[in-house]
Amino acid sequence: TVAFSPDGASLASGSWDAELRLWDVAAGTSILLEGHGDRVTDVEFDPAGGTLASASNDRTIRLWSLAEPGTWRVLAEIDSRIGEIAYSPDGALLAVSGDDATVRTLQVSTAATRPALPAPARRVRRPHLAPHRRPLPSRHTALPPPISPGATAPHTPHRRPTAPPTASPPLLPTTR
Repeated sequence: TVAFSPDGASLASGSWDAELRLWDVAAGTSILLEGHGDRVTDVEFDPAGGTLASASNDRTIRLWSLAEPGTWRVLAEIDSRIGEIAYSPDGALLAVSGDDATVRTLQVSTAATRPALPAPARRVRRPHLAPHRRPLPSRHTALPPPISPGATAPHTPHRRPTAPPTASPPLLPTTR
């Protein structure tokens, strides 16, 4: 698993052998962040870029200080194997999906866990926390009418027409 920092200067990578690395993208160098005892399943930078969160099959979520690489604290120990993690847009919450078909949200500052949300599937692949001010689509959201087969999409004046595809030269048989 890999993730870029918000400024693009750093890259975090986690692997099957419990290795977690923090890369300097410009220099191409990395440092090993030691602490997990099993496969690193996900990495995620907080929106401010000062902390790296990592999840592992050792059932822990760790927060790593980027100001002091190698310094970490366990945010939570989860009862099931952890799949993926995601920060809320303000960085206050961390969503966690696991093999127990739940999604948990953790308060980053206090490690307080909110009640687990049941997932509609056996395992949630990637949780995302929407910004607080933007409503999520609902079943009542109006959608544009579908385009029937054989019909063309309505003309959009701001799009430039595309050139017709060029013909490719015919393939010639090769000899050996």
